[in-house]
Amino acid sequence: MSAASRVAAPVTYPAAELDRRFYAFVLDRLLAWGLFAGAGYLAWRFLFEEDRAAAGVAAVVGTVLVVSLVYGVLLGVAGVSPGKALVGLRVVGYDDGRPIGVPQALLRTAVLGIFTLPTAGLGLATLAWTAVMDPEGRRRGGHDRMSNAVVVDVRPVPEVDLDSDRRPRQIVNLTAMRLMPTPSVEPVPAPAPARPPARPPAPPPARPPGPPPG
Repeated sequence: MSAASRVAAPVTYPAAELDRRFYAFVLDRLLAWGLFAGAGYLAWRFLFEEDRAAAGVAAVVGTVLVVSLVYGVLLGVAGVSPGKALVGLRVVGYDDGRPIGVPQALLRTAVLGIFTLPTAGLGLATLAWTAVMDPEGRRRGGHDRMSNAVVVDVRPVPEVDLDSDRRPRQIVNLTAMRLMPTPSVEPVPAPAPARPPARPPAPPPARPPGPPPG
């Protein structure tokens, strides 16, 4: 069989752990909220103080929409966001493992945004609970099901050398051995000298023969 006719086995990835998804979410929110805060400060400094409240509100809202659009495009085309790229996660389609597309990614981003700040975090906890209770074990939350997506862990699996010696190596610390107290040794009594064997008793002296019988 030629190399061109071989079909490569599909690459599969495990579902992402919830703690890593939380880390990625926190990183994404910190970046996005930092941009929102910067836009709000600039709007207040240069627009609100100049009695241009409408322009200030438009600037803040425009910043939120632009940042959300950038997040949605990245998620729909490449399956990543800044936070997910840092922790090694990717959002792919549940049926084919491909990017979910910009419309589905924008829907997913909007659901996350609505369920975070407006609900004081209660909506986010609800989404996390739906991911924990996923009957299929793929940790798909409500926002994943709405966008027909699944979050997978794409970090490379470390290779294990099966030929290496698995027995633990014994390391001897000579310095520690010198500092260890010497165990006391009880004296062993010397063996008693062997006594010479007792001589057998001498045979009784032979009596002189008696007179011959008559």
